[in-house]
Amino acid sequence: MFKIVLIAAVFCAGFVAADDDVQFALITPCDGNSGLNPLGFGTIAWTSGACMYYGEDFYLMADCATSTLKIFNSSSCTHMMNSEPFACNGGGFSITCGTAPENTVGTMLLYNEDDCSDKPNTRYFVTDSCIQQDDDDDDEPRAARASPTSMTVACEDKKIVVSVYTSSASCTGTATSFTVPSNECLDLNTVFPSDDDDDDYDDDDDHPFLADKIVAKCGADTTADGTGSATTASVTAGLVATVALIAALL
Repeated sequence: MFKIVLIAAVFCAGFVAADDDVQFALITPCDGNSGLNPLGFGTIAWTSGACMYYGEDFYLMADCATSTLKIFNSSSCTHMMNSEPFACNGGGFSITCGTAPENTVGTMLLYNEDDCSDKPNTRYFVTDSCIQQDDDDDDEPRAARASPTSMTVACEDKKIVVSVYTSSASCTGTATSFTVPSNECLDLNTVFPSDDDDDDYDDDDDHPFLADKIVAKCGADTTADGTGSATTASVTAGLVATVALIAALL
C-alpha cells in the first residue's frame, strides 16, 4: 500500500507542476524585420493577457483567448483604443499562441524591478539550434559580420553554457565557451556586454523587448511568475529520475 501511495504522490507532483504552465504569445518578425529582436536570438514570448509597454502612451495586450492584439493608451490596459488580428500587424510582427519550443534549452526572463520581484511577462526561449550572429553596427544594427560568427546554447549541470564560434557560421570548429549563472537576478549588460559604452542595452529603456534585469534558467520555464521549475531541465527530468529511483527501491 505504501508503494502505491508513494508512486501516486510522485505523479501528482508532476501534474501540479504542469498546471502552472501558462499560454504565451510567441512573436515572429514580419517581412524580414530581423531588427525587431534586439538580442538577435531566441523566441520572444509575452504572457497572454499581460499589459505590455510598447511605446510612449502605447500598450499592447495579446489575448490568446480571442486571437486579438488589443491596443491601449495606459499601463492599466482598461480602455481599449483599437485591436488587430495576430497576423502581421502595424508593429511589424505576427503572433502565434502556444508554449516553449520542444528543443528549448534555456529561458531568459526579463524583469523591470532591480530585485527581479515583478512578473516576467516578457521572456526569451532559447533552443539548441545554431545561432548565427549579426554585427553590432550603429548605422546598420543587423548587418552581417565581415567574418562568420555563430553560437550555441546548452544546459550542463544546471548551468547555461554559451559557445561562440568566431570563424564559423555553422557552429563548427573551435569555440570559446562561457557560463551564464542560472537563477540569479543579473544586469542585462553583465550577460550581454556591449563593445560601445554608448550602446549598452540599459540605454534602450523604451525598447518593448528589453529590460534592465534578467534571470536565466536551464530548460523552458513556462510558469507565469517565473518561479516554477523549468519544465525541460527540472520538472520532467526530476520526475523521471524520482520514478526510476522508486522503481529501484521497490
